[in-house]
Amino acid sequence: MNNKQAIETFAKNFVNKQFRTRFVHEAIKKPTDLHRRICHEIDKVFDDKYKSVKHSFNKNEACLFLGWFDELKPLQWEEAQEKIADNGGGYLVINTKGTKFYAETEAYPPEIYAGSS
Repeated sequence: MNNKQAIETFAKNFVNKQFRTRFVHEAIKKPTDLHRRICHEIDKVFDDKYKSVKHSFNKNEACLFLGWFDELKPLQWEEAQEKIADNGGGYLVINTKGTKFYAETEAYPPEIYAGSS
């Protein structure tokens, strides 16, 4: 599965229906805009049922990572955790199958959203 397919699958699995098309567009073409949404409008992206859910990533699981000034780039979960711990400021991590995610807002303390299908 390529990155675009993972993003599309993820959107179908987790993103609020009215925002899915926009999510895919921003993830691929405007990652800075998507990052801003994750930081400040996460409730428009994800349903509240994903709020405060514990993630289910494995240490070496392949994922796509979105942080400050990044496009969604491939990393392992362990590397993503290091970036999250070092920087602060809102993140989205999607496994490369589009079936799991972890997101947090920029606020302190951050709001955490996660899910798996």
